[in-house]
Amino acid sequence: MIRKLLMLCLLAGVHSHAQFNQNAPWLAGPDGEQLKSLSPDKPRSIYEISEAFEEYWKDKDISAKGSGFKPYKRWENYWMHFVDPQGYLPTPKELWRAWENKQSGMGMKINPTSAWISVGPQQVGIFSGRLPGTGRTNAIEVDPNDPNTWYVGAPAGGIWKTTDAGLTWTNLFDDFPQIGVSSIAVDPNNSNIIYIATGDDDAADSYSVGVFKSLDGGATWQETGLNPSNSDFSTLMTVILIDPTDSNVLWVATNNGLYKSLNAGDTWERKLTGFIADLKLKPGDQNTIYAIRNFYLGGSGSQVSFFKSTDGGESFENLRREATTGDPGQNLVLPTSSGRALLGVSPADPEILYILTANTGSSNFSYQGLYKSTDSGATFTESPNT
Repeated sequence: MIRKLLMLCLLAGVHSHAQFNQNAPWLAGPDGEQLKSLSPDKPRSIYEISEAFEEYWKDKDISAKGSGFKPYKRWENYWMHFVDPQGYLPTPKELWRAWENKQSGMGMKINPTSAWISVGPQQVGIFSGRLPGTGRTNAIEVDPNDPNTWYVGAPAGGIWKTTDAGLTWTNLFDDFPQIGVSSIAVDPNNSNIIYIATGDDDAADSYSVGVFKSLDGGATWQETGLNPSNSDFSTLMTVILIDPTDSNVLWVATNNGLYKSLNAGDTWERKLTGFIADLKLKPGDQNTIYAIRNFYLGGSGSQVSFFKSTDGGESFENLRREATTGDPGQNLVLPTSSGRALLGVSPADPEILYILTANTGSSNFSYQGLYKSTDSGATFTESPNT
């Protein structure tokens, strides 16, 4: 609420309660009592006001010039973002208090655990829009043998490297015709060996040209068995992983399936079909693989399924079930339609697994559900958090 009120204070000089007439005819109820939204003794919610508005306009011409229909709708659209959970608009007292908090700094919340600062890369171009610069950043990998060396991938802006924890950055992939990078993997047994999954895994701003490999810390790059000759404009790659116990074993998730290599990327074999949106290896167990697969349902989003393998990817079991079917032990009831789903694991407790789902674009990709397993994906509990 404080955040919203602070924004209101900042915008009050421009918008305030503009274009809202509290003496408008639709605010007069059957008994003539005015529905005043900010009346101190009897406040009315924005939902009550809008209901009265819709009732008034049922039999009237909304296209009539000067009718007041459009100004109200603009007012409603703006203020709907700033009401409290009950639909009440902020009072002048609340707005004034938010301004006082801003002046004194009381309205700002400081993270008690850590402070965050931007470390770059920050060459985002001179103008906004799809013009030269790093663009979106959606992949980051820290050298497992050097905490000051990081790699950052941009889906349309290459791979960037820092060896001083973000003070300076070097671009490593700028001389190729396709420079999108969606995932990065650094060999834990040899920091000079780096793999990148190319392209944009999200908005498809750039297509994939396969998996590329560097043997010298990113200074030069070479093709692997997944390369431009067997990729096309529809190819997307989402995740690339190295088996921490065997540097020759690689995994890469794509929109054409999940691929595994046993020879450091020279050749690949598809182990699971479909659009693999996310991939994790169980910490401490290289034979257990978790995968999220999206099956697109057209304009209504995609159906998300959770797959698990316990034999190194030779076979996978789909543990998603509908609410009314399936083995009771397989109790992962995912939403019928989702926009995106992600996996989370931690070496602190290898048995714990999380699945986070977001809604579809029509619902602004809002939070949908968080599912937790404490038995390596055999059973799940949905968090009550909304």
